Amino acid sequence: CPGSVTDYSVVVYPVPDVFFVPYGETVCEGQLSGLSLQSNVNGATFTWIAMASSPNLSGYSDGSGDLIAQIVDNAGVTIETVTYNVTPEANGCPPGTTMPVILTVNPRPAVTNAVTSFSQCNNATTAILLQADVTGSTFAWRAFASSGSLSGFSSGAGATIIQTLVNDGYDIDSVTYRVAATANSCPGDSTDFIVVVFPVADVIFTPPGQSLCSGKSTGIDITSNVASTSFTWTAVGSSPDVYGYGNGSGDLIQDTLYNSGYMMPWVTYTVVPTANGCQGTSNQVVVTVNPLPVVSTTVCFDTITTTEAQPFELKGALPIGGIFSGNGVTGSTFYPAIAGADTNLIKYTYTNEFGCLDSSFITIVTRNPMPFICGDTLIDIRDSLPYPTVEINGQCWMAVNLNFGNVIASAQMQRDNCVNEKYCYNDNPVNCISFGGLYQWNEMMYYQGSTRNQGFCPPGWHIPTETDWNTLFAVYTSSGFAGNALKITGYSGFDALLTGIRFHNNIWKFPGNDPILRSILYWSSTIHGPDKAWAHGMNEVVIDIDYTPSVSFYPALRSNAFAVRCLKD
Repeated sequence: CPGSVTDYSVVVYPVPDVFFVPYGETVCEGQLSGLSLQSNVNGATFTWIAMASSPNLSGYSDGSGDLIAQIVDNAGVTIETVTYNVTPEANGCPPGTTMPVILTVNPRPAVTNAVTSFSQCNNATTAILLQADVTGSTFAWRAFASSGSLSGFSSGAGATIIQTLVNDGYDIDSVTYRVAATANSCPGDSTDFIVVVFPVADVIFTPPGQSLCSGKSTGIDITSNVASTSFTWTAVGSSPDVYGYGNGSGDLIQDTLYNSGYMMPWVTYTVVPTANGCQGTSNQVVVTVNPLPVVSTTVCFDTITTTEAQPFELKGALPIGGIFSGNGVTGSTFYPAIAGADTNLIKYTYTNEFGCLDSSFITIVTRNPMPFICGDTLIDIRDSLPYPTVEINGQCWMAVNLNFGNVIASAQMQRDNCVNEKYCYNDNPVNCISFGGLYQWNEMMYYQGSTRNQGFCPPGWHIPTETDWNTLFAVYTSSGFAGNALKITGYSGFDALLTGIRFHNNIWKFPGNDPILRSILYWSSTIHGPDKAWAHGMNEVVIDIDYTPSVSFYPALRSNAFAVRCLKD
């Protein structure tokens, strides 16, 4: 007898499988993986065991779940893998078949250049060969400038950065190349390459040029808009007349330059700047060397005198138009009394059209006068010649004729040549010793027409004026009678010798041995018109000596040569 039917339900679970989405994955080092674990059996769970291909990998781990999401680091430079062995389980049944899935981890390349800092001169070209630790890496960069003065740079890609960089400013600027390497589609971290671009040094001159006098030193400061610039220069003269220059270095051109000629040569200094090892743009500065005047002083006056001498004009300096200076000097006049007893250095300075000056010197010795009483013998301090003296009614006269100066031939005119010149009668020097010299008026007066001039007379004495002569003549009533007293045959002590004269047409007249007429004429310092001066003559008519007792008044041409008697001031 069949009993009742009872149903028994047996659930049979399938063996779970595992498959992967995606079926393997490639990531870059440091990138999160995303392996999805799936199964055809609903409700399956998964566990896995991770195994690395190299110790260079880290960050992976065993685990469970339906997603392998891990950041794996690859410290090496080759492609490495992590194998995940995944086991599925479902419904409490024994696990399904373990299946592997591979995570490929590409290394991120690193730029490995040992040198990342460079410096170069303006307008130079970079040559940076890029290197990375991963074989087959490629490179790209972005470029940034520190200043708007830089140009020539750009972003780019390639194995070498080759760019010509230009710095238009005066500061040190730089270009930064931010370089990243890429390998197996994995970019590495960027590395900065800094290229310093030095500016072009310029040259600034202060002053921008010079014009100076021969014998003076240049003083040209050299600077640049670029800091720490050094300078060297070469110097070239425009003429052999200029010298004293030379090549050099530093920040100051300081040469003492000379000009031996009469033109205006110059020296050109070409200065080359160098900054940060880079040669800059050269510049030139020109120094003109002006000539000095040729200054000379010739003795045209007494250089040995006394403090009682009259003031006298300083002459003989060339070129004319300069300035005298020194003790006792006012304008162009020397005042012995003001100078005092001293050795006086007189300076003559002349400034030419270029503003250059030079000087010449001459010495005037002033002494205190020796004690003197009229009637004593006067010793001329200038040449030590003796002169007897005589006092006549308060006037102190030389009792012989003046014999001062240098003998010249009568064929020559006495000239304003700074030589004290005299004639000796009949061109015989012995006659000067015996009778004194004969002088043209202008020469005797030192070419100075002032009355009561010392002229050729010793210090403290002067060429007598008409007033002086008339005072003398009045002692003997008048000039009509004075001749007899004043001649050597007279009684005054004046002792005029009738030894002759020289007329301006080079004719000797009236010598002491003339058989008809013997005569002497003496100069006065008083002028008579533009070409003449007063003179006074004493005569003897040989056949009738008593016929000539007078002293004549004679307005004579100044070119005549007469004798001189000096009178004490």
